[in-house]
Amino acid sequence: MPFIVDIYPASFKVEAAAALGLAINERKSRGFPGRRQHEEIETLARLSLPLYTATWESGPGGCQGLVVDPQGLLTGRLEFDLSPVGPTRESLNEMGEESFLTYCQQLIDQAYEVYPEMVEVPGLVSEPEEVKPLLKEDQEPAVDAGLEQPLTPDQVVEDLKQKLQDYHDGAESWKRLRQELLAHRDRLTQNLNKEATEAREASDEALDELQQEVGSAIAVRRQEIEDAREEARREHRKHKEILEQELKRFKKEYQQSGEEFWRDKIKDEEERLAQYDQKLNETLSQLDEEERKFTRSQEKRINDFHEERKKRLDEFEQRLQRLNKVMAETEKSIEFRLERFARQPKKVADLTVNLLEEQCETSFPLIFYAALYPGGRWQVFPPQQLSQQGIKGKFTRFIGVTNLPFRSASRLGEELAEKLQSTIPGHTLEKHLKESNLLSSSDFVKEAKAGLSQLIDRKEVDAKHSGMFDEF
Repeated sequence: MPFIVDIYPASFKVEAAAALGLAINERKSRGFPGRRQHEEIETLARLSLPLYTATWESGPGGCQGLVVDPQGLLTGRLEFDLSPVGPTRESLNEMGEESFLTYCQQLIDQAYEVYPEMVEVPGLVSEPEEVKPLLKEDQEPAVDAGLEQPLTPDQVVEDLKQKLQDYHDGAESWKRLRQELLAHRDRLTQNLNKEATEAREASDEALDELQQEVGSAIAVRRQEIEDAREEARREHRKHKEILEQELKRFKKEYQQSGEEFWRDKIKDEEERLAQYDQKLNETLSQLDEEERKFTRSQEKRINDFHEERKKRLDEFEQRLQRLNKVMAETEKSIEFRLERFARQPKKVADLTVNLLEEQCETSFPLIFYAALYPGGRWQVFPPQQLSQQGIKGKFTRFIGVTNLPFRSASRLGEELAEKLQSTIPGHTLEKHLKESNLLSSSDFVKEAKAGLSQLIDRKEVDAKHSGMFDEF
């Protein structure tokens, strides 16, 4: 790619002007304004560092590609929504109802347990918008950085595919467990229904026996009470006959004598007869009440049995409902986790860039400029783009700084520039940069001056800066 990424067609003249201007700006100086002395630029060299593209997903006429730094200077960071771990597995073969419900609740908690997982992938460029402007061809000569390349695009792709495979495997594990849980739930349901059927049949038999027992008890008691009634009536008739004979005699004596004595006897006897009738009625009423109470007590035994039977059978239904409810909650939680798993491939897809077919599986040289100042101080400048900010109306000549209409094209380039800057001292690259010093070539200075003229003609730089490269 050219050093100035947004000039089309690429202009080495403008690039030379930008590189030399940036190097001038980074010089240290001392002295008072107007008499300020600037340190020398000992070396200015054009430097290339390769980035590779790797196909993530092929498409018509191109691909969705990842960008890889084979030197490993960059590390891509992906924040996945959750870890790819599968469920905690336990044997379901002998697991009873309560143990199964407890296990399901543990799985629900685990399925909803979502914590972001940060993954670092050495060599992956994880800022596609930052890198896309840099993926351009460049034909100008440059010093190959020649850094060790421990990574390959295929390796980075494979690492990411393995990570997504982990999510796929985790999802499959949850799916398999869901089927196993459903099957075990069906077995438990079958056992519950069998228990309920057996309990219902047993209670039906017990109810028949109880009804027969109650019916017999009521019949026996009714007969006992009926016998008591008959005995009460017999005793009543016997005493009543005696009293009636006495009453008849008293009435006869009263008719014959007309004495009040017999009249009082008649009255007393009539009261005694009324009392005997009342006593019989009370006895019969008492016996009726005893019969009703006994019948109610026996019928209560049947009602109590019905209630207990219903309670027991309802418990089976409640257990079945609870089993189905917990299983539904478990399925819902598993579906929640599976949906999260299904979203994770997009985390990688978001790091891809749309590439033409000829850009897939290829390398692109990133162009930097490296300037060496006294004391072995290196300054590396990342790829630039035109900028309209801060280029006019400044006291540049007064403070000794030249504002050029350029700014860094991306944070990615700045990060790589910093990495290169710390790598150069003592590296064999340092020797190659010095050997390729562009300032030793009058042609480069001529190109830079021509580029400056172009910028002035385009009114990107004020004409008062036309002599900024004269010292070279």
